[in-house]
Amino acid sequence: MPSLRINAHSFECPLPYRAGHVCTSSEAAELNKLRTERVVAQARNAINQNPDVTSSTLALLAADFSFTRPPYELPPDPIQREARVIAKSIVGKAHNRNDNPKKFDSLVAEAAMSAEVQAEASRRITRQSEIAKQSLTGEHLEELENMISDAAKTG
Repeated sequence: MPSLRINAHSFECPLPYRAGHVCTSSEAAELNKLRTERVVAQARNAINQNPDVTSSTLALLAADFSFTRPPYELPPDPIQREARVIAKSIVGKAHNRNDNPKKFDSLVAEAAMSAEVQAEASRRITRQSEIAKQSLTGEHLEELENMISDAAKTG
């Protein structure tokens, strides 16, 4: 599994195609090359949308890539991003994404909007902010509080 690096972000990019998996060795190599190119393009778009995107989010984007779905866009709101992560985890326990990608995505979208998932996402983001505040002092704390305030205004 290659490790990709874009700007300051490093993440793993799975290569799911192998010879014998309904394609030849050269076809598998080309599919993996094309897949990696598209993952890099989507990762660049994600970074442009949100320069503070984490490497783990980019790794999730790479692992979630499918030729059959439109490009993944990061929700601008951190709570919505976390809600999607939670929803994918929940839905993934009951459904294999590869069996029916459209159904899987639909279930994830529905779960991410549920009140319970939204509440848990909000709790996690709030807790992360609290931890960050506890570990910062002085001007760094003030900067973080300003960033949180700005995010709340735009969210």
